[in-house]
Amino acid sequence: ADYSYWTLSYIISQQGAQKLLNAEPLSKMLPVDEFLPIMYDKHPNEDYMSHFLNRNLQAFSTRPLLVQPCHYAGDAQWVSDTETSTL
Repeated sequence: ADYSYWTLSYIISQQGAQKLLNAEPLSKMLPVDEFLPIMYDKHPNEDYMSHFLNRNLQAFSTRPLLVQPCHYAGDAQWVSDTETSTL
């Protein structure tokens, strides 16, 4: 997978979960939309990536998509933690 900014749904193996936990994400708080691409080494912000040394998580995406959002930007009841990001 390449850089993706919409973490709607994901499946994590036990080995993948251990890689994420080993990165100690709670000591470097950031949205999962930022954290996962960092961990599979596809984030555009080198400064963010410099805080996580082992970025060897394997990530895949499906086509067609298996999960789609129920709300989009501007829809009633739409909420985003990352929409105002400057990336």
